[in-house]
Amino acid sequence: MSIIDDLKRLERVGSETSRVTEKLRKAASRVAGEIVKSIPDECHGYLPRGYSIANVYSQNMNSGESYLVNAGGQWLETSGGYLFGDFNCPLPDSPSRQSLLDFARDISDGLLAEIADWIDERKQEAINATEKLESA
Repeated sequence: MSIIDDLKRLERVGSETSRVTEKLRKAASRVAGEIVKSIPDECHGYLPRGYSIANVYSQNMNSGESYLVNAGGQWLETSGGYLFGDFNCPLPDSPSRQSLLDFARDISDGLLAEIADWIDERKQEAINATEKLESA
């Protein structure tokens, strides 16, 4: 192979990898967004496997958004910028490729079921506590 062939291959592989990584980023963002939407506000905080939900509030817009964060502190749905254009509410840059791969692995290893079980436990705790209070 010549240097020119190697450079062409490098350019092609680099372009393909960027395209695949962007597709991974979009899929992870979609799944993370669905997780956040499915978790009741009272269950926000720490989730199984060290995941959590970060709530960001813009005083200028009098509104906020919630984002899924992995155990390493990487936000899985953002691509930088500012919440609602509010310069007082910066959002982290896109997650690293490794964070996206770890998230995909966790999803395939049952993270969604673990989160559902965790929420169900919180619900049962509330039912039990309500029954105790009502019987007092």
